[in-house]
Amino acid sequence: MWRLVASGLLGLMTYGCTGPTSSPTTANVPNLAPGPPLSNRVVLATAPPATTESNDNRMLGQIDIFQLRPQNEYLIGIDAASGKFVPELATAWSLGSDGRSYSFQLRRGVLFHRDNGEFTTDDVVFTWEQIAAPDSVSSDSPYWRRVVQRITPAGSYELTMRLDPDANFAYLISRAGNGMEVRSRTSFQREGAPSLNTKPIAGTAPYQFLSRQQGAYVRFERVPYEHWNLMPDFPEFEFRWIKETSTRLAALLTGEVHLATLSQDLSVQAERQGMRTVRSRVAASRIFLNPQGIYVRDFDALMQGGDGGWLYPDSPLGDVRVRRALQKAINLDEINRSIFRGKAEVMVHPALHPTRPSWNPFFERAFKDEYGYDPQAARQLLAEAGYGPDRPLETNLHLTEIAQFPGTLDVTEAVADYWRAIGVKVNLVQMDTAQRGNLTRQLRFDNHWLINGSSTDALTFYQNNWGPVFPAGGNPGHGGRDPEMTLAFQGLRPVMDETRLTPLLRAAGEIGWRKHLSINLLWLQAEVMVNPKYVADWVWPGSISGTWTHVENIKAVH
Repeated sequence: MWRLVASGLLGLMTYGCTGPTSSPTTANVPNLAPGPPLSNRVVLATAPPATTESNDNRMLGQIDIFQLRPQNEYLIGIDAASGKFVPELATAWSLGSDGRSYSFQLRRGVLFHRDNGEFTTDDVVFTWEQIAAPDSVSSDSPYWRRVVQRITPAGSYELTMRLDPDANFAYLISRAGNGMEVRSRTSFQREGAPSLNTKPIAGTAPYQFLSRQQGAYVRFERVPYEHWNLMPDFPEFEFRWIKETSTRLAALLTGEVHLATLSQDLSVQAERQGMRTVRSRVAASRIFLNPQGIYVRDFDALMQGGDGGWLYPDSPLGDVRVRRALQKAINLDEINRSIFRGKAEVMVHPALHPTRPSWNPFFERAFKDEYGYDPQAARQLLAEAGYGPDRPLETNLHLTEIAQFPGTLDVTEAVADYWRAIGVKVNLVQMDTAQRGNLTRQLRFDNHWLINGSSTDALTFYQNNWGPVFPAGGNPGHGGRDPEMTLAFQGLRPVMDETRLTPLLRAAGEIGWRKHLSINLLWLQAEVMVNPKYVADWVWPGSISGTWTHVENIKAVH
């Protein structure tokens, strides 16, 4: 069952494509009879973006960028059925012999939306300038500022990127990553910087942006010309933001929406009333809890051999005994059965999996003792850390539902109950998503937990969650910031040889696992409930952060 997207550069130092420009991203998508679909607009109902709504790619991180993905393409694509790299806006790419440069050959004749001309190397340069700009607040902006040193075009259809060597470059520049959604310089010059009241900078995908109503929906329309890749079945596509799962179910049953993300209990109801479950093709999604408050105070001092200190030295979350106690208080098997109908997989490690070369069998052998459900041991760990009935541990748990993972709100509330059962005072926090995102970026939370979800490879997980890799950019990411883990990541980051990288990934994973830098929850396969009167099939990988990608592949009933 388990397949992960290929990581970074591994096995993909050179890729070429010859022949017709038809895309392999549509593999296994059925060819249905011609004719108009039963609905002009296909609507996918899901929870609102977890952090930010925006028409500016530079405001969005890996989880929330899904709201603009329908209008954008990347140099390297991701096959919808296998999750593997395929040509997209680049027909070929290769790593230079110096190990510090990447060359790309671009697809010719690709058009930007809204009559903004043909895609060329200048638009790749512009896209990088946008994401690397000092005022870009995307969580991936610091990466692009640091890794790409310069881009040298050789005419309109070939370019070379000079790099600070980074093992994850190919992964992050692909459709699996964030920040390099190719955008039009001409569009920016003609239309200006985007806002919620204006259109995004033009992209090249089969769908182009149509409209947005904040808090309600974002809509796209099929391009009015023959797209180089494919023409979607449905003339329009819409993300409909509906927070409550019961309301999403009602909208699905009445035909108001045609696809919906539902909790497992409501999925049973939907199936009984004729709806159908469609699953992603690649199982690679995780949910976990990240501490907010463990941050290195002086990153530069750490990199120069000092200890760096802590930004919040009094945070209880800085004590590994506390983090381990909170982990051992949670009955993951019970959560899996009661919320996910047993379909999930208990997470032994949040970044690594037994099917990957970097796995260490020790994790499975030691899991029960180190991570397994044991409320008595959890209480003992809290007592050792100085907490008990007369001085209870107090912490804050944010109530959020991740759009891509229905049921995460139920999981969060269940976690709160487990923690209370061992004597923890849990404050449930409800907050506007924009405010939460802003405070997270500013490192303002000192004793908080956020549920998170992603589909990234191990290297990206480490980067985003376990080390203060790019504090100077003002975008620290989401998770625990441990000095030992940071130094380990900095050591493996420039390694671009698979045989050398695998043991380094394993060693870094051992550090994070031993220090309980995240709280393990579950591995999931993405599911969506569809109304078979309107939707025949949807082939999408589900292995990309944000989950809801390749919407151009949604097949209509004619």
